[in-house]
Amino acid sequence: MFQIALGANLLVLLAIDAVCMAAVWPMTRTNFDPTDLLYLSLCLYYGTFSLILKTLVLQPVQMNLAVPYLTSAYLVGGFGMITLAYRTVGRVMTRHYPGTRLRTWTWLERSYADPAFLAQYTMPMSVIGLVFTIVVSLTSHTPQEIANGLAESNGLASLGAFSPLIQLALAMQLALLKQRNSFSDRVLIIVTLTITLVLTVLNNQKALAFLMSMTGVVFIIAYRIRIQPRFIVMAITAAAIAFLYVIPLVHIVRGLNVDKSERLAETVKILDEANFNPIELQEIEGKLPGADASSSLAKQMDYLYPYLLGTDRFTQLMPIDQTARADGRAPLGVNEYLANTAENILPKNIVGEHKLFALDDEIAWRYSIREDNTVSRPALGMLGTGYGVAGQWGLLLLAPFVTFISFALVKLVCNGSIWQNPWAIFIASYIFFDGEADVTLITSLARGFIPLAIIAWGFAMLHKVMRKSGSVSQKARLAP
Repeated sequence: MFQIALGANLLVLLAIDAVCMAAVWPMTRTNFDPTDLLYLSLCLYYGTFSLILKTLVLQPVQMNLAVPYLTSAYLVGGFGMITLAYRTVGRVMTRHYPGTRLRTWTWLERSYADPAFLAQYTMPMSVIGLVFTIVVSLTSHTPQEIANGLAESNGLASLGAFSPLIQLALAMQLALLKQRNSFSDRVLIIVTLTITLVLTVLNNQKALAFLMSMTGVVFIIAYRIRIQPRFIVMAITAAAIAFLYVIPLVHIVRGLNVDKSERLAETVKILDEANFNPIELQEIEGKLPGADASSSLAKQMDYLYPYLLGTDRFTQLMPIDQTARADGRAPLGVNEYLANTAENILPKNIVGEHKLFALDDEIAWRYSIREDNTVSRPALGMLGTGYGVAGQWGLLLLAPFVTFISFALVKLVCNGSIWQNPWAIFIASYIFFDGEADVTLITSLARGFIPLAIIAWGFAMLHKVMRKSGSVSQKARLAP
């Protein structure tokens, strides 16, 4: 109703509403699993967030779209194919067995929900997760930092595949706290979250903090935690601190191109200069044109223009429009996509030195979404990059195919629902923000899942062996 009052184009509004309403499918499922959350995330990024943000800034949904009708048609067609992929995987790969719900869980799911396993291995997993996260944070550099001359190589970035172990550790910590509610469990959670916050500032990257927050949100839903008023106040306070202080500080320090070893000191200095006033922080951020690399080259290409709120990644409708208004520009081509995929999967000694820029960067340069040779890793989404790779057929076929394989990979790793299932909570929170992912999602999931699964499988196997040996020893003692 608000959008109609704002003068919204009915066809564009109906297209966005159709994507929003598609979220009803996963939300009404009793066995809500990680693939459902991934599809829900896609609905949010391609429909709900755009509708909410446009309404908040009092703009009709078609405003700033150069080809609104074509964009709407591509949105409905592309997302319809993604929905077909989601429904197909759900029907074909969901394994139902007679008996208890645990029979629908994989071995890893059963192991990580075992109270004895949680009690014995939560601390080791937490230590390993923190070590990997700290080492990667201190030694690795982003492509943007290398391009800006702050580093010569990406250091130990290959270890970054193990960083999500800290998410698994947090899911285990929360499950253990729910199980026995001990003081030591609370301390471990506080230490983990504190280190996460420090590393967020140190790395000038919000991703880790968002992922950890999502783990907590999924846990609350999965365990049906009754939220007490004081926890609501704490959550609101934490969110306010994040949006008023942490996020602006990350953007400001990122824009200063400060060396990693100096970032904490620089952060404290900026806070002092702003007198801890969030309004002054916003003013400082506004004076730094490079403080947030997410803004568009042509500001009029931002979906919320003239409001530049750094929300590009939450409005995945816009990249479809940015590529569909091609003006005769040819897409990158499938060969370039396959070469990029091979580079992401294969090691340097086979494909040579890896490029600093990603597929999104190349598409952004091709369609003038970013300045040429500016490494900014824009979030152009599945449908936007699909069009950028192979035109309308890339949007209608390549992007849905990638999501089909991605849904299948997630289903293989975790078959059961998230309800009181720490492994599923971890997987669901790990993939939630992939709603903004591009057509390289298959490679990122494969690279991410393999090392994580190896370590997780190792802990589960160790627990199984120790339990068997303990059972044998007990039988030997009881034997006459």
